Amino acid sequence: EMTFGDYVIVIGNNSAGKTTLLQALDFLRFACTSTIEDYLECHSFRPNDLFSKFQSKKTIRFRVEFVDDESIINWEIAFTGNNKDNFTLNSEKIYSDDSVYLESSSRNTFVLNENAGEKKDFSGISFRSSVMYSLNDKLISNCTAAKKIKNFFENSEFLDLISPYDMRKANREVSDGIGQKGANLS
Repeated sequence: EMTFGDYVIVIGNNSAGKTTLLQALDFLRFACTSTIEDYLECHSFRPNDLFSKFQSKKTIRFRVEFVDDESIINWEIAFTGNNKDNFTLNSEKIYSDDSVYLESSSRNTFVLNENAGEKKDFSGISFRSSVMYSLNDKLISNCTAAKKIKNFFENSEFLDLISPYDMRKANREVSDGIGQKGANLS
């Protein structure tokens, strides 16, 4: 369990899971703002790098709880890797104690328009990232819970360990951040 503020530093012993935590959060960021393929490329990972050699089923599951002054929003998402080196959304659900705002399974996908009390049906579509990534701005603005989650990840940056190799690369471009592993520090 972690509570995030505007700026968080994770400290711990070697092999305690610091980098794994940051990579998991970055995975979720890419899931709702980009694609899993972009995540893999950014980190120079192959799909099999995300699984233990002891796993027979290649599924990645997350459950994240977002707490603010107004509500508690839960986001559950699962991806399945396949033999073609890509991921498919297995299931996704955004809910609170009293409402389900978005629900996707292998057969059905529904998004609730909170203002109108109606559900949009996206069944039959195969998603390779979060349903939130695929929603246009109008649809996501009608689902406050999904909008809060997406805004959190759009405004977050999860930095792995700084790499001396990447820091030394010549980079003369103006950048908004230090980049993955410090690649934009120069």
